Amino acid sequence: MTKILIVEDNKLNSYMIETMLKGHGYLVTTAVNGAEALEVARADPPDLVVSDILMPGMDGFSLCREWKKDEKLKKIPFIFYTATYTDPRDEEFALSLGADRFIMKPQEPEELLRLIEEVKVGAPPPPREPQPDETVYFKEYNQALIRKLEDKLAELKKSNYVLGKEIAERERAEEKLRFTQYTVDHAAVLIAWADFRSGRFTYVNETLQNKLGYSREELRELSLSDVDRLFSPWPEFMKKLREKGVVAFESSHVTKTGDIYPVEVIAEYTRFDGKEYVIAFIRDITRRKQSEESLRESEVRYARAVRGTSDGLWDWNVLTNEDYFSPRWKELLGFAEDELTNQYDTFFSRVHPDDTKRVETAIKAHLEQQGVPYNIDHRLRTKSGEYRWFRVRGMAERDELGQATFMSGSISDITESKLVEEELKKHREHLEELVKKRTKELAEKVTELERFHDATLDRELRMKELRGEMEILKAQINTDKNTD
Repeated sequence: MTKILIVEDNKLNSYMIETMLKGHGYLVTTAVNGAEALEVARADPPDLVVSDILMPGMDGFSLCREWKKDEKLKKIPFIFYTATYTDPRDEEFALSLGADRFIMKPQEPEELLRLIEEVKVGAPPPPREPQPDETVYFKEYNQALIRKLEDKLAELKKSNYVLGKEIAERERAEEKLRFTQYTVDHAAVLIAWADFRSGRFTYVNETLQNKLGYSREELRELSLSDVDRLFSPWPEFMKKLREKGVVAFESSHVTKTGDIYPVEVIAEYTRFDGKEYVIAFIRDITRRKQSEESLRESEVRYARAVRGTSDGLWDWNVLTNEDYFSPRWKELLGFAEDELTNQYDTFFSRVHPDDTKRVETAIKAHLEQQGVPYNIDHRLRTKSGEYRWFRVRGMAERDELGQATFMSGSISDITESKLVEEELKKHREHLEELVKKRTKELAEKVTELERFHDATLDRELRMKELRGEMEILKAQINTDKNTD
């Protein structure tokens, strides 16, 4: 039975080759480096040796050189089987040392067995004689090592580059994770994860932790039902949540100190990492409840006040776009209560086209900027098709974030006052026109008088000159008489 010596420092590679050869009837011995291989072979020479090149201590090249110098071993076929030295010059150097084959890893088992069998039966061409010149040997050996070192350096640079990219990507991912974790922990919404079957908390963000007044460790010993006064029995809730996926409800939470506050809960069923959980998104609705109560009180007071006014009332749910128009509002436009629907378009479809943009701008400014009043005069089309003037006032209600959620107000018919204003405007314009006309006439008269005045002055000057000339003539005549 053929005995093969495997020289390989990688235990897994050695085991795989050994198993394959034993499975095909070979006897196998192993060594982890060249020095051990020489020791084993000299004690019990094999029929063939299969050796790696890159090994600790004595490598494959040194082993082959010593092997071919040993009178007892030099005729035993020597095969290099390597994944590290793959340059053609490495193969040339290996064969120059007397190796019978230079095989590069990996090979299919069948192909490796075929090559081993070829060497065993002497089929390959005669190997080259070992290089006897020590200087040439060490030169080529060092060149092979340098090539391998350069290859390793190149691989190391490439590995470092890839590793650097992976580290940078991991750092970015970790930064995103930290950012996400911080965002969730400090979100305005209260967030909790609970085990689906027991209801026990598995995660609570810092906002909810601070709200309830418990430490995170204390909360992990509690369940949703421990802090929720109105929570339904857990089995019933589990069934309902699994069926619907998402359940929303209002309830009350109890803090560690016993304070109670109203909440709105959106519970969501989810599976994560093979386990079932409930994710609860919770909002403290204390301010909303207070606002609702204040609104109810205001509505009562407002209803009392409305009974004594002739204005029409309206309100608008900004979030759902639902409207309400009081019977008086509809009456001001000439409609019965059941003749107009409570819809947003009911109002805007009746705004005069020339006023539409102005109305939209005023509404937008009021909703987006707190403190900007909504008080505007514009025209609405009545049932008869006539446009009448109305003064529309309103005020938005806002949530805890300052977003407008509701808007309500009144309309007053100011058509008569607008007509009076229009008449006054026309009268004022008429008077202004008369003043302009009279001013023009006066200006023309002044100009005519100035021309007459100038002409009169010219005549007086001419008369004065003539009188002077006459006096001169009279003096000359008298002088002539005296002379005669």
